[in-house]
Amino acid sequence: MIIADKEAGTVRAIVYCVGEIGSVVTRFLVERGVDIVGAIGRSESKVGRDLGDVADPGTSLGVKVEADAKAVLARGADIAIVCVGSYLEIMQRHFAVYLKNGVNVVTIEEETVFPWTSAPVLAQELDALARATVLRSRHPVHRMSSG
Repeated sequence: MIIADKEAGTVRAIVYCVGEIGSVVTRFLVERGVDIVGAIGRSESKVGRDLGDVADPGTSLGVKVEADAKAVLARGADIAIVCVGSYLEIMQRHFAVYLKNGVNVVTIEEETVFPWTSAPVLAQELDALARATVLRSRHPVHRMSSG
């Protein structure tokens, strides 16, 4: 369960990729009171639709699925939940964009469980970038707890 520190306020999230897992993540975030400020999709059948309707047909969240990541990032998010990808080599550039914009990243990507064995150079680069950006700040997400 995601619980924001009361002093930090509401967590602002981006959902990247709204397939089956992204839909489950969206419903989870809504149930926990997380403010979803944007959704990025790759499928033409989802881009332009309301994220609520994609995740739970008949539901409206007032957040459109967009293809333009820069436009979504401009809304200011605390965290991006990346619900696609299997290989750090492919996803590293996406993670880096979020980190460079001060956005924390959570992902379902399998290789990120322990990337130092399968992609040590990329893991080290992302670790250094995170330490220089989001981990260096007093970011509200770092005051979150789980339970």
